[in-house]
Amino acid sequence: MNTEDDLAEWLAPRSPSVGEPTVEDLFHRTRPVLRPRIQHRWLGRVTLALTLLGVGYGAGFVTAPTETVVIEVPIPAVATPEPPPVPIPPTPAPPEPSAEQLELKAELSDDPAEVAALFRKAGDKYLNVDRDYPRAT
Repeated sequence: MNTEDDLAEWLAPRSPSVGEPTVEDLFHRTRPVLRPRIQHRWLGRVTLALTLLGVGYGAGFVTAPTETVVIEVPIPAVATPEPPPVPIPPTPAPPEPSAEQLELKAELSDDPAEVAALFRKAGDKYLNVDRDYPRAT
């Protein structure tokens, strides 16, 4: 069995000896070995990605159709129903001119018969509609 004295030799703190390399020494020794490995791993991944892209492009290029095929499909004629006629509403009659408008039209007219008829209509409107007796006369 192991005794404490046997383990004390291994567990005791060691003082740095002159022959052991420092962290900087280890870095400078391993750098030339590790750098090509890292570069080789990176180059392998890039090569794999480019190869996969090339294979995908080649597969698409090979399977692309070379001819255009035109298929003519007859379209059946469909009778369009004629829309029902839309009833046109009657146009409303123009409003009758007021008594003032009839009087003004009579003053602008040159025909004496028309002037008399317009004054008579204006007077009737003043009398029957507006109940304005002085203007009706």
